[in-house]
Amino acid sequence: MLALCVATEQRLHRRYWRMVQRGKLTQVAAVAIARELAGAVWALMHDTTVAA
Repeated sequence: MLALCVATEQRLHRRYWRMVQRGKLTQVAAVAIARELAGAVWALMHDTTVAA
């Protein structure tokens, strides 16, 4: 679980800076990343796989 969280954090961090470097306003990039983070947290909370 922790590895998945770290991977998600790194992916979102890279995506944020890529958006900013391409000319997006920092506020727009932050909102886009926040939406993706909310989706990732929702998916994590609704994970239906059974732990072995």
